[in-house]
Amino acid sequence: MKKILIILNESYIPQQVIKRAIHIAKESKSLLEAIFINDINGLNFGYPFPNDLYLLNENVRAETRTTESMNLLESLAQQFRDECNKEGIEYKIEIDKAVSLKHLLTLSSFADLIIADSKSDSEEYSLKDLLADAHCPLLLISKHAEPVEKIFVAYDGSASGMYAMKMFTYIFPEYKSLPIYFFHVAAKNVDAIPHVEEIESWASKHFSNIRFELIRGSVKTELVELIRPASEKNIIVMGAYSGSSITRLFLKSTAELVINETNSSLFITHL
Repeated sequence: MKKILIILNESYIPQQVIKRAIHIAKESKSLLEAIFINDINGLNFGYPFPNDLYLLNENVRAETRTTESMNLLESLAQQFRDECNKEGIEYKIEIDKAVSLKHLLTLSSFADLIIADSKSDSEEYSLKDLLADAHCPLLLISKHAEPVEKIFVAYDGSASGMYAMKMFTYIFPEYKSLPIYFFHVAAKNVDAIPHVEEIESWASKHFSNIRFELIRGSVKTELVELIRPASEKNIIVMGAYSGSSITRLFLKSTAELVINETNSSLFITHL
């Protein structure tokens, strides 16, 4: 059993993301804990009813919310409870407080996985950026996501890329029979995937349908073209948010391209 946090923005609750999170929790027999966020260093990021926000403390108590806001939250919470009870999964949800992202980072130390909507409802607020320092893997789910049929591993030859794959295997052992594609976008003078024999030796102990592909060209362009077909059924595994600032920026922009140009879900972790 694992502990999974699902992050919910009070102004927008993506039902498809909740359904996928419940499905994942059911498959892995995990505890699913819903976390509401509405406080990011005291600023309002695109919330449509700013007067409803009382960003006074890290934990926002029920007494400080408007009646309308609490009624909406209770309705959403009841839907969440009903779905969890229907699927027979263990869950936890509290609507009398909403944690800040700072506190969420602390909570991530005690979780196996964080699940969130892959697209924010605000131009100014990007959860994936703010979770760069999370202490557990992050799964960004597209609102168009369907049950996973293919796994793509963006392997750049780094230790962080392999670490991401190990964490994915630990969290999702139920995906071992799905086809998994290790792909590497190489420069013109590179004719082999780095450490391919070692990867194959390791992967064969965890997956039964393994494929390797060496691609030449632009990393971002080739990645999107590779995963675009039936992308709502794909999940992309990337090691990210580690190493130099240049590496962090590159991986961040690549992740954003996958999210913006496809319907794939994205699994990100870092050393």
